[in-house]
Amino acid sequence: MRAHFRARRGSTLVVEGVAQATAAGMNPQLGQKPDQLSPDLSKSMTAETLTAAREGILMAYGVLPSLLNRAATGPVVREAQRQLAI
Repeated sequence: MRAHFRARRGSTLVVEGVAQATAAGMNPQLGQKPDQLSPDLSKSMTAETLTAAREGILMAYGVLPSLLNRAATGPVVREAQRQLAI
């Protein structure tokens, strides 16, 4: 290697080590982790999205949201059904 360096006096010489290659992002194994092939549905907020979409559709058609509320009691459901029938 020294013979090649001596023969190239005056030219630009680039010597790159492992540390420089890793810092430059040339290490293909750096930061690798196993890939998830299936989506993580717990992070996609499917329940919240479904609830918001359902409430939006009910409001568009004039249905009171208390009609589909699980905690609604008899008088509230009766009033929501009366409002829907009107």
